[in-house]
Amino acid sequence: MSWRDKRFVVITHNRGTLEIADTIYGISMGTDSVSQTLSLRLDNGKLKEAA
Repeated sequence: MSWRDKRFVVITHNRGTLEIADTIYGISMGTDSVSQTLSLRLDNGKLKEAA
């Protein structure tokens, strides 16, 4: 089993770490003070087109 088969949480703003991720998850708070979850699927550090 390679490290890519495992899942773990990393909290970072380091650009290099974010660029090697397959998916980035986050929490954002809107102007109405309601939090929402975000997820971005990446392909080689670039956003994937929505299917």
